[in-house]
Amino acid sequence: MSRALGIEFDSVSGTFQQEYELKQAIASRWKAAETEPFEMGAMLLELRDLLCLAGRSGEFKLWLKKHRIPQRAAFRLISFFEPNVASDN
Repeated sequence: MSRALGIEFDSVSGTFQQEYELKQAIASRWKAAETEPFEMGAMLLELRDLLCLAGRSGEFKLWLKKHRIPQRAAFRLISFFEPNVASDN
């Protein structure tokens, strides 16, 4: 289940759908500055967890860069949920 969007997925294809929807929501809301920091942190944490699975190293930082979301800001928002977050994920 997507914690941030409240969507359930049972299959592997559901995980890809979840990832796609998170990416779309974060990118559009970041540009429009429409999301509260706490909510954005939850979505970024969930996306980071999906993109940092085994075999996908570095995808989270590349995605942030592609969408012009500063890494420092993203990891700071994530830190609301993980106080000891490392910026090398």
